Amino acid sequence: MVSTGLILLACTGGSYNQGRDTLLGYDDSGEEADTDTDADTDSDTDTDSDTDTDVNWEGDCGNYYDPVDITGWTREYTLLSGTDEGSESQTGRGEVDGFYVTDTHLKLGWISDWTGEVVAGCNTEGDGLYLVEDPYDYLVSAFGSFGIYGMARNTYTPTPRYLPRQSQVGQIGSWNYEYTIVMMQTDETTGAESEMMTVDVVGTYLELGDKEIDVAGTPLTAYRLTNTYSMSSEGAFGGVFGAFEASGFVDQYFVPGIGLVYESNVQDKSDGTTHTLEKTLTSYTGLSAITP
Repeated sequence: MVSTGLILLACTGGSYNQGRDTLLGYDDSGEEADTDTDADTDSDTDTDSDTDTDVNWEGDCGNYYDPVDITGWTREYTLLSGTDEGSESQTGRGEVDGFYVTDTHLKLGWISDWTGEVVAGCNTEGDGLYLVEDPYDYLVSAFGSFGIYGMARNTYTPTPRYLPRQSQVGQIGSWNYEYTIVMMQTDETTGAESEMMTVDVVGTYLELGDKEIDVAGTPLTAYRLTNTYSMSSEGAFGGVFGAFEASGFVDQYFVPGIGLVYESNVQDKSDGTTHTLEKTLTSYTGLSAITP
């Protein structure tokens, strides 16, 4: 899953990166990728004359383009933002209180080094996977060389869809979205949360079909999805500072059974600066590529 809030305020934050099917009456549990043309809906290996292979996904969401609904896996990424290099380690925790949690540990450059949770929803606003909240670290230069650094928790209203329903992948073409990010700051002493700032985001996802991509030295077929967006904010702490406008372009590749394997985010801000973030999967455990 991916958040366009990755590089707000010239900093790096949560990754990309889901309520229950029953919230809207859906049940994708074990949804199969049956591509044959006969009338069966079985989950076994077909014995008829077609050549398809049925795939059963063990997760609750039935969506193997991002395995948030299963546990026991890890993904390791390298990060590059300008001249800053870093890494991100993700671990799937599975369902927690009706949503799906991925633990992430991110290190980038000389200041970003933190651990947090990315929370996703399954069919929360309709078909697909949705971003509910993620961690975010910020560095705001307010008065010359004076800077403010801290951690925040991003929540999304309404929750944006970042992947279609598994059976709809490659068939939608594009979809538009509009949401507000609310950045909640936690007091380290009291644990109390307060709203730091809000960011309004609009954009469009575009499907670009299946593409071959190298994943940790192995060529695999991936689903390519781009995201063109714009965002604006009146600033932090009631508009005291940090107001901005920005536009950006995200290019993503998802391999069935593994999830996100590559992402680039290029963001142009109204102050004339450009920020980039590139994420590349280098290794993974507990996951294996699926040929739908």
